[in-house]
Amino acid sequence: LIKLCGKGAVPGLVKSLKDGDERVQTLAVTLLGNIGPEAKESLPALVRALKDVKPEFRQSVIHSLGAVGRGDKTVVPTLV
Repeated sequence: LIKLCGKGAVPGLVKSLKDGDERVQTLAVTLLGNIGPEAKESLPALVRALKDVKPEFRQSVIHSLGAVGRGDKTVVPTLV
């Protein structure tokens, strides 16, 4: 379903990254990754999310960065 919404869902999902509920944040990260490169505008928010203290959440962010930032030269230095 999220693939059908695609890029149109990105602004709301980026906003959800700031939600106080960890489950909402994790779902937003996962859905952004599922959208893939069409969610490119979320890259700055995903990079900021890497600063989270929860290792499981950061792991989800890294996975989504790989999916969303595929081919983007700014993502690799962030992950190294």
